[in-house]
Amino acid sequence: MGGNELPLKGELKVSEVLEECCGDLASRVYFTYFQDKRLDDLEPFENALMRLAVGYSRSYSKFVLEGFVRTIDRPRRRSFLEILSDLVDRFHVSLLLVSSVFMRECPHYYVLYGGRILEEGSGEPFHPYSRLLSRPESTERRLNPPSLTGCPFRRDCRYAKGDRELLARCSRDLPKGLKINEHTVSCWYLKDNLDVGRG
Repeated sequence: MGGNELPLKGELKVSEVLEECCGDLASRVYFTYFQDKRLDDLEPFENALMRLAVGYSRSYSKFVLEGFVRTIDRPRRRSFLEILSDLVDRFHVSLLLVSSVFMRECPHYYVLYGGRILEEGSGEPFHPYSRLLSRPESTERRLNPPSLTGCPFRRDCRYAKGDRELLARCSRDLPKGLKINEHTVSCWYLKDNLDVGRG
């Protein structure tokens, strides 16, 4: 092994890669429990930790992680987020998690659907689509393709489907960002029913 390329799959053990690229990072407790595994045997979130470590050794400053988060057992997600937070602080890097799984735990999030930002904030979400994402059962619900005009979520929004006048407005455009606490939300229903949105 050597040069600029460090493989993240194959027969090599995790400990060999960490020793080559990360020095004392290999002693961190969250690596020790799987450091004897071969790279080909890593679980998706273990592979993600390895990519962060190797990327840091190559002086990367920004990381995007997606796809693997839902493979993590629900009881282990909190500890995994704590590990990621520790790595981000230690490496002084930016991390973008493409997932709704950690919505309530993340210090800041953006909710996108159909290429448009429907909500920006932290903690408990407000937009109907954001609320749907934050529920554990949301992965089991099949949604219509996002609408190309107006609110992309309107065909699945229970508020729009139950109010013809509201649906017409949602079909035309998105309102400018509505401020609710520390959130910015684009939603006609919440704009008209702010007290409901706060509940």
